[in-house]
Amino acid sequence: MPCAGAGAGAPAGALAWAEVAAPAGQLTLAEPVAGRPQAALLAAYLSAAKFTKAKLAIGTTHPFTAYLDGKRITDRAKPDSSAADVSTDLKLTQGKHVLLLVALSDPRGSKAWTVTARLTAADEAARAALLADADPQRAIRVLDYLNADAVSNVELSASVAALEYATGRAPVMLGKPAPEFYRSALALLRIDESEAA
Repeated sequence: MPCAGAGAGAPAGALAWAEVAAPAGQLTLAEPVAGRPQAALLAAYLSAAKFTKAKLAIGTTHPFTAYLDGKRITDRAKPDSSAADVSTDLKLTQGKHVLLLVALSDPRGSKAWTVTARLTAADEAARAALLADADPQRAIRVLDYLNADAVSNVELSASVAALEYATGRAPVMLGKPAPEFYRSALALLRIDESEAA
């Protein structure tokens, strides 16, 4: 996930994230360069205190693709001089989500390269449950582990999940009839495999 300063010290051309203000929800990107497309990545974090429905509206005359937690949610494939908003409905589960917008400048366009984004909650209760910020920190969620490829048909305790997250290593599940199960028991008892029956 992006955070301010990520990419610092990287080779020229690498990504470097910077926190910038967007007065009235509008951000002016670089001036379009005739005949040369440019790209910008914009990111924000959306926190939902509970399951929340909202609408995201993005306005720009230039092409873009928007992603929520890595999944494409909407786009504008071609330049549109009308600058009509592109809207999509969001269903946010409890927790923190990353919203990423990949914007491209139209090298043939003459309009300024600006992007507006508005997040509208479905109702007052949903509005109170939403927060947008630039802080990548988030709480560990059970879904981080239950949706992982390595986990199947195993019940995880919160402590195992937290230990896996903290160490960055997947747990090794042992049990009968796995040979590793018996080897670990023999090692604890300090008995050589050749001496076991």
